[in-house]
Amino acid sequence: MDATGALDSHTRDAVAEYLARVKHDLGKYICFQVRWLAPDASVQERRAALVADLTATRRGPGGSRDAASLWAALRPALVGEASLPGGATVDLSSDPLVQMIDEAIAVIAEVVPALGVDPVDEAAVGRAERAARKVSEACQDLVRRYRRRRA
Repeated sequence: MDATGALDSHTRDAVAEYLARVKHDLGKYICFQVRWLAPDASVQERRAALVADLTATRRGPGGSRDAASLWAALRPALVGEASLPGGATVDLSSDPLVQMIDEAIAVIAEVVPALGVDPVDEAAVGRAERAARKVSEACQDLVRRYRRRRA
């Protein structure tokens, strides 16, 4: 049994709501421009889309946040370092999907500086794109897991 089965219904609902926010704020926008690229997009087009997605993942009136700092702000409530809205506390740090996001964000933080260097580092573009897609997919999978358990 995974951790979702050990949570009471109130906490499970709080986790599901919070994960929906994570999916929207991080999972959706970390690949926002990339998802619209044609399959045969050039490496320059992919790089430009990734720079937009990874360095301004969350945009709003107060400015923008990059993917790594956004995850750093969202993560504590998922790993027991902060409470969820409403006061519930969970520790999903051992969840493979949370670990996948951690690992992918580490790759992103490592390769983002290389995205601004000419000539284009095609390997860095590929690593960044794969990592961004992993984050997006893991966010979606987490939401599915907790929503399914709520019913």
